[in-house]
Amino acid sequence: MDTGAMIDSRTYRDLAPHLDGLFQYGLESFRLCSSKGVFDAFWTLLRQDTKVSVPAVSLAGRTHYKRHYKTSQGFSGKNVDLFIGNFISLVARERVGAKKAFASLRNWECWPVIRDHYAHKGMDERALYKRIKQLLEERVVRWGRAV
Repeated sequence: MDTGAMIDSRTYRDLAPHLDGLFQYGLESFRLCSSKGVFDAFWTLLRQDTKVSVPAVSLAGRTHYKRHYKTSQGFSGKNVDLFIGNFISLVARERVGAKKAFASLRNWECWPVIRDHYAHKGMDERALYKRIKQLLEERVVRWGRAV
């Protein structure tokens, strides 16, 4: 309760003691209103009378649950990876070569975010260029055309 640690469970066995507390936290934090300022009666019944029954001792009374919100420091890079995948698809379809594609990527205003994301993954600009070239070749060689 005092550590501030996040729940880091990889298995059901690790998560089971937290299920009741997480369920209660969700019902308490996110309420259904039947009208402005009036809680839905069924929601209140769920919040007050429902317990999650699992084959583990509940940590609900001994653990304070709090949602962890993303911050700019907590950037996962998922958007960068999705963008690169879509970028590769588009430039492959337009038959743009790796050099020209990489040059246009480097000239884009968001290049520093992309570069830093891949640098954090241990990939310098040269390695990123090679990766883009490989992905472009794979799109054309594997399927015979850009898809």
